[in-house]
Amino acid sequence: MLYTKAETAEQLRKSQRTVDRYIRDGLLKATKGPGRNGNVMISDAAIAEYLKRQEIVPAEPEPAAR
Repeated sequence: MLYTKAETAEQLRKSQRTVDRYIRDGLLKATKGPGRNGNVMISDAAIAEYLKRQEIVPAEPEPAAR
């Protein structure tokens, strides 16, 4: 399924401007529709990939000082 930037922003609980920045910075993959003014669309797979990369992985504990 494909989503507009507005729908993607709603799903991610971010602003459309932030979604634009994520796309520009390569954090979120998007495709542009046909024509000069084609709509930018984001797939559910691209959203899932973005969310997976955002998972917080706990750091390993530092070794105790002697």
